[in-house]
Amino acid sequence: MHLPENINPFIYTHINYAFVFISDTNFSIIPHEIDDQDLSLRMNKFLKGANPSIKTSFSIGGWTFTDGASKFTGGIDYSKVFSNMVSTAANRAAFIKSCIAWARQLGFDGIDLDWEYVGDTSRGGSTADGANFLTLIQEMRSAFSNEASASGKAPLLITIAAPADPDKANLFDIKAVSQYIDWYNLMSYDFYGNWENQVDTTAPVQDTIQPTWSYTSAIDLYLNAGVDPKKINAGLPAYGRVWTLNDVNKNTPGSLGTGGVAGRCSGEPGYMGYFEIMEILNVFDSLGQAQSHYFYKPGDGAWMTFDDQWVGFDNDESIRDKVSIIKQKNLRGGMVSLSLWVSVVYNRNCF
Repeated sequence: MHLPENINPFIYTHINYAFVFISDTNFSIIPHEIDDQDLSLRMNKFLKGANPSIKTSFSIGGWTFTDGASKFTGGIDYSKVFSNMVSTAANRAAFIKSCIAWARQLGFDGIDLDWEYVGDTSRGGSTADGANFLTLIQEMRSAFSNEASASGKAPLLITIAAPADPDKANLFDIKAVSQYIDWYNLMSYDFYGNWENQVDTTAPVQDTIQPTWSYTSAIDLYLNAGVDPKKINAGLPAYGRVWTLNDVNKNTPGSLGTGGVAGRCSGEPGYMGYFEIMEILNVFDSLGQAQSHYFYKPGDGAWMTFDDQWVGFDNDESIRDKVSIIKQKNLRGGMVSLSLWVSVVYNRNCF
């Protein structure tokens, strides 16, 4: 079972529980899965019982929330809910009140807003979202401060899952918003995946195929906008993206590919958890074939090939490079993007 008790409470400073949704009628926080509240209570009780210094937040939204009706949303189209919520003072107040109640009742230390993306009209957004989003954050900060004064508790944290795509980041005032939040969790990953027809590591260290499309460029986008570096956590993916090569003899970054296979446990086509990648690499290593299937390019990342599959991911070297950049640019820290069960669970039966 993929349970909170499987999480190591001593290797993280903050953990986000993802995801919860927003009601499309009264803009209150609602569970995404039926057991979200139970698991949240269990997670916070276990983690904080073992390590009182750890902080937890709940993440609101996520990619599927604004991606239209699907099996992930129970057939409901929530794509306009964020935009509708920020559009009026009454809607914002209802949302903020619900955030406070959810956090305090379930033992969270804060909230993480994952709106993908503010102002994106192709995903339910509006051109008014940018200004309304700033107002929401200002009102949320004020409400959280007032609640903390009244309750005697520490103010709830406000963090934002922030886009790395310049076109998306420019849809709101990232500097102005940063002044009212605790930090951005910069989504500096998924630059490449099998939604593209050219293979590359999912989060190149430097620009490769496309200008401004890398880990370093994403960080610089926020710094150049005037965001305090101590309000940026740079995202690090603990997974790989998978393609099926058009030609197995053309397997360097930039080669052509289409949708890839799923990992044996994660089960999502075009995606493999890090442990799933290592399982395959360990087999090649035991056969003395690793050099024919595993490659690394400085400034980009690592990739693995097997059969007609191509998997791009971060290895030890690219992670070290990225951590060095975090230190050089004096950022707050790093944010590991993964489902924790994909990281902590490792056995033949996938549970």
